[in-house]
Amino acid sequence: RSPNAPNQRVTGLFNNPNYLGMWLSLCLPFGISLLKLAKRKASRIVLYIINIFILYFAISTNSRNALLGILISILLIFGIRRIIYFSFFLLAGLFLFNILLPNFINFNDSYLYTKLVNFNLIARMNIWQNAINLIYQQPLLGWGAGTFPYLNKIIGADNYQHTHNLFIELAYNFGIPLAFLVSSTVISIFIKSFNMIKRLDKSSSEYSIYTTFFASFSVFLTAHMTDVTYYDGRISLIFAVLLAGFLNFIEEKNNFKIVK
Repeated sequence: RSPNAPNQRVTGLFNNPNYLGMWLSLCLPFGISLLKLAKRKASRIVLYIINIFILYFAISTNSRNALLGILISILLIFGIRRIIYFSFFLLAGLFLFNILLPNFINFNDSYLYTKLVNFNLIARMNIWQNAINLIYQQPLLGWGAGTFPYLNKIIGADNYQHTHNLFIELAYNFGIPLAFLVSSTVISIFIKSFNMIKRLDKSSSEYSIYTTFFASFSVFLTAHMTDVTYYDGRISLIFAVLLAGFLNFIEEKNNFKIVK
């Protein structure tokens, strides 16, 4: 979007800043993990630059979930001891970008800060309450995909395109049984993977790889508690890859136990 527009937000090919922020924050753990595993100096320099780009543009989307995703990725991949080092790396990169491209994104507007300070949880809760009231009327099969904004108009509620919560979205669209089945399956895979990752050798490349998957998966689940960006094909594709990776990880470990 135009750098001169008020409260400008980077959108890229997504045409929606929240979608771009989600996609970048899902990719960030992989960029950080590759940087940790890189041995050659040239590779590390390139990966440093790529990670700076990811961080810069994720923050430039002014998306709260993108910022939360960055914090989750740093915490899970680096651990508390290295957060200070990474924070210096992040701030130095953003400061350098702001010097080189002062007119591209103007952080002085503090739009993201304003969004964080003025986050209206009441508005989110009203959306969820309206959705839950509608779910009670069609608990088994739901109302069908894409009907939420139209029913909102009928009941006189604010115009929102979705329910801003993935579980509520599933229950509203397809009914509580399907929402419970899908959610419990995903959470079960998430917990099993977490327990298996804890038993891995922390110095192994396998631990680094699956910690990366776990961090990205955590970002996805956390963000979809207050928003639904899954409808974008690129984000749903990343989620499918993460889920398939965890399923493969669980199957490998189970087969290894059987062989032993």
